[in-house]
Order: sequence, then C-alpha cells, then structure tokens
Amino acid sequence: MLLEFSYTSIILLSAYLIRIAYWFFSWRRTTAHIPCYGLPGLKGYFLTALKYTFDSVECMKAACAEFPHRPFFMPTLINGPILVVGSDYIDFLRTSTDRVFSANAARYEMNQLNWTLDPHQLKNPYGIGVLQRETSKELDKYLPGIVGEIELTLDDGLRTSNVADDVEIDLFPSMTDMIARIVNRTLVGQELCRNTRYRRAVVHYASTFVFYSMVLKLFPDFMKALVYNVLSIMFGGKREPAKHLLTFLKNYTSSGEEENPTMIAALLKESGQSDPQQLVMPLIALNFGSIHTTSIVCTQTLFELAVMSPSDVKLIRDEIEEVFSRHNGEWTKSALSSCLRLDSLLREIGRLYGVTIFSSERYTIQDGILPGKVIVPRGTMLSVPNLTVHMDPKIYPDPEKFDAFRFYDFKKNTNADGKEPKHDLTTIDSNHYLLFGLGRHACAGRYFAAAVIKLVVIYVLRHYDVRLPKCYKERPQNLIFNGVIVPDRKGRLQFVRR
Repeated sequence: MLLEFSYTSIILLSAYLIRIAYWFFSWRRTTAHIPCYGLPGLKGYFLTALKYTFDSVECMKAACAEFPHRPFFMPTLINGPILVVGSDYIDFLRTSTDRVFSANAARYEMNQLNWTLDPHQLKNPYGIGVLQRETSKELDKYLPGIVGEIELTLDDGLRTSNVADDVEIDLFPSMTDMIARIVNRTLVGQELCRNTRYRRAVVHYASTFVFYSMVLKLFPDFMKALVYNVLSIMFGGKREPAKHLLTFLKNYTSSGEEENPTMIAALLKESGQSDPQQLVMPLIALNFGSIHTTSIVCTQTLFELAVMSPSDVKLIRDEIEEVFSRHNGEWTKSALSSCLRLDSLLREIGRLYGVTIFSSERYTIQDGILPGKVIVPRGTMLSVPNLTVHMDPKIYPDPEKFDAFRFYDFKKNTNADGKEPKHDLTTIDSNHYLLFGLGRHACAGRYFAAAVIKLVVIYVLRHYDVRLPKCYKERPQNLIFNGVIVPDRKGRLQFVRR
C-alpha cells in the first residue's frame, strides 16, 4: 500500500511540474502585453504562486495596489494564471456575451464538472432552474418542513433535548452534517434526509469535490475520466450518494407531496423524464451547491454571535421575536425578509469573510477584448477579487471592521421603512456586493440558502446561548488556501439551552 501511494505521489508530482511549465510557457507567449504580479521567470511564477496558495488575501491586496485600475495576471499553483480585473470591469462582465466571456465555461473549468459531475446532465442543467423558481416563487410551501427539520436536527446534533447542561462541539463539521440533513429535507424528503449513511455519502462527496477538481486540472482532457475513476476508487466519489438516491427514487411516489413537498416532483416535471436515473446527478449537484456555502456561512455567523456584545445580540433576538409574533407564530418568506438586523448580520458575514476571494469568474471560449482594447486570448480565466469592492473604504467606511448592523443602517438611511430590497442578503448589487455573483449568472440557489441560514440562526438564537470555550481568547481564525476561505474545522463552540 505504501509503495502504491509512493507511485501515485510521483505520478501526481510529475504531472504537476509538467503542467506548471506548460502553463508558464504557453501562457506568456500569448499574454506578454498584460502584466503579471510577482517575480519574473518560471522560478518566479512558482514562488509567487506558492505564496498565493498560503497567503491569498495579502498577496491579492499587494497585487491590486501594484496594478490599480489595470488587468493583471495572478499566478496560482492549482488553477493556472488567472486574469484579475478590478471593479472598473464589473459592468462589462455583467453585460458581456457568453459567446466570448462565459460564466458557464468558467464554472465547468474551475470545478472540472465534466468529470466530477456528469457531462450529459450538464448539457441540460434543469435542476438549477427548478431550484431558482421553486425557492424564489414557491418558497413558502417548503418552509414548514425546513423549520420542523431544523428543530429536530439541531436538538439531535447538540444532544440537549432532555438535559440542561451546555454542550461543546466542533462547529464546522457538525454544522455541515446538520445542513446536509436540513437541505435534503427539501430536496428529497424526510426518509432520505434522516438516513445517516446517505448524508455521510453526500458530505464526503462535497468534501472530495474540490480536491478532485484540483487534481484533474493537472492532466489533459483525454486522461481525466481515467484519473477521476482512480480517485473515486481510492477515496470515494459520486457513486456512493448515487446508489442511495437511485434506490430511493425507484420507490418514490408523489402521494405525500402535498403535505411534505420536495424538489423531486418539480424536477420530474421540468425534466419530462420518468427514469429515476435522470434525477440522480441533478440532485447530487444541488446537494453540493446547497451544503457548501450554507454550512460555511452558518458556521461563520455562529462564531461571530459568540463574540458580539450581548446588547447587539439582544437587538437581533428582540427583532426576531417581534417579527415572529407579528406573523402569527409562522415563518414565511415575508417574515424572514422582515428580520432586518439578522439580514444585515448575514450580509456583513458575506462581505468580510465570503467563501472565496474571487467572484464572477469568466472563461474566454474565443479571443476577447476588454475595455481599453486589452486582448484576452482564448482559454483565459478572468475573475474579480472581492476585496476591490468589499474592502473599498469609499463604499464601506472602516471596511476591516466587522459591523453587524452596517447594512441595517444603510437600509434605514436609504429608505425610511426598510422595505426596499436594496442591501438585502439576496439582492444582487454588482457594484457594491459580490457574494452571489453578477447579473443573470448570479447564484440560483441564493434564496434557498438564505432561508435555511436565517432559520438555523433564528432557532439557535431563540433556544440557545452560544459562547466560545474558556480557553479561547478570540474566535477561531479562518483557513485560507488557494483563495478558498473556510472556518477552522477544529474550532469549537458551546451551546447552552436558554
């Protein structure tokens, strides 16, 4: 086994070194007119990319300061050179045609979706449309099920249903499992969402997804199917959740959909298919998209609540209770939208922490031209660094400071009754907020994710006090690797029944 692992390591390292050399020489031959951040030459590319991998935020800050208002390349070890464009180019990317600067092609390339998912399903990604329609226009019919599942899930996960003592947990991995159960209540229903083996399979798939996509980028396309199969045999992959889903779907009936609605009926209608096999990959894709961001934002929010002043937490709690009473003890889409302080807290979490340091990726599927007549060759990845907007003091005074009520104050200052959607968590405001992307390519699942996050935080605030363990002097620091921002997996939090 050790010898096999050594051979695998040698193969991956060799593939990686070849890929780095290919990236450098083929890329600089066609992009010499665009500056590149960091040291010159192949060695300089590698050292700069290495620094970016482990210190992405500071590296990006330095690069943006060196090339203000000008496109530049950022070397990376995993994604190759990325063309970084600042906030001056946001409107251009938002309105640009997919025939040149393609958001879908960027998503495929960054995540290697032709292999980590299923290329046949990706040609008709109807699951995304179903999620967007059902959770933006039909959200209220799913909320009672979500609320009920949150109550059971959190009390099970925190093991405090029948005891008064506090419980301390590793927050991020625990939250990931709980979110998997909660979102699957809407996706597939009670039976499967409470199946521990199924949840373990979808969470494992989500956790290996990023690693597999990184490895696949090291190989030419004709080898990627083989490489993915080897990886999935060694470490597991999409086959495991697919087995659970296929078995479940073969026995699925729509008899309980009126009382306990799920996405399955909508997916069947949208796809026009009766074959259960056709629903498996869309459901796996929706699982990954729903679990990943939702669990990260929930974790970040609970860590922040643990260090916020009691008076600020009380303001959020009081508003929640007032809204709950005003809506007759029922959580609806309208009620959730009325929790303005909570919404502000979550939007600030997205502004300061986010999920990655980049957003609004585009991939050139043919040669393109940026404003200023900058020629961008085919096969180039472009992206906007969030910090050019989220950390701009002209937009956000004192941007390094976490201010839970920043957007609440913005909203009150711009419209007296606070009913306008501007500065809401799910509002797409391309020039001021980039968490969910740009324009028509904005995150389709943001309404669903926002509802789940709000309801989880609401339940915690109404039933628990949260605090850091006594040995902690500050909230656990985030881990940043290759531009991806995640909470510390070993960060712990205490929950005390109120």
